Amino acid sequence: MKHLPIILAAVLVAGITLAAGIMHGRISERWGTAHDMAELGRKLRDIPKEFDGWRMTLDEELGENPASQLKAAGSIIRVYENPRVGRVRIALVLGPCGPMSVHIAEVCLRGRDYREAEERQRITIQLADGTEAEMWNVVMVSGQVEGDRQRVCYGWSKGDTWHAPTSPRIQLAGNPYLYKLDVSTQVGLLESGEGVDPCRDFLEDFLPKLKPYLVPPSTE
Repeated sequence: MKHLPIILAAVLVAGITLAAGIMHGRISERWGTAHDMAELGRKLRDIPKEFDGWRMTLDEELGENPASQLKAAGSIIRVYENPRVGRVRIALVLGPCGPMSVHIAEVCLRGRDYREAEERQRITIQLADGTEAEMWNVVMVSGQVEGDRQRVCYGWSKGDTWHAPTSPRIQLAGNPYLYKLDVSTQVGLLESGEGVDPCRDFLEDFLPKLKPYLVPPSTE
């Protein structure tokens, strides 16, 4: 019995090592995914181009460099316009958990000489079906173009609800893949009409339309 504490300690260390290995395997996609990400990525191209007064006016491709960094399996980069509300640009990307979870709007825009005008805030989007979506909201100011202020709302999804975690790499770890959504607009557009908020209005209309094209990981 005198060796029991040593045996228990060894078992505990082995368990922690195994759990860490499994977690790292999930993050790095070592174990593969329950779904074919390429197939899921192709589904994104079928997301509606016109709905609830919004119409797509520009359809772009994700650049080769960000696609490589994110290991993107699929993406859509679009501009939608609504005469009543305004214009938004969206970037929806699907990829493995590791690179997707560390991709945040602030870092991306800092690389284009933008800086935060204010600390980001977590906002809640109320959807028509009674559910809620969480997004980070941040305003970025250009260091090159005077008056250029971009508001960005962004969040992650496992294929179900949308989340705005403080530490996404930790809080979303264990998922084989993630969807990341960024919705941006020029802050000046917020002044085009009383109570008009293009990002929020777009998300309220878009997220229910988006839901059928997202697939949660299989639990099999």
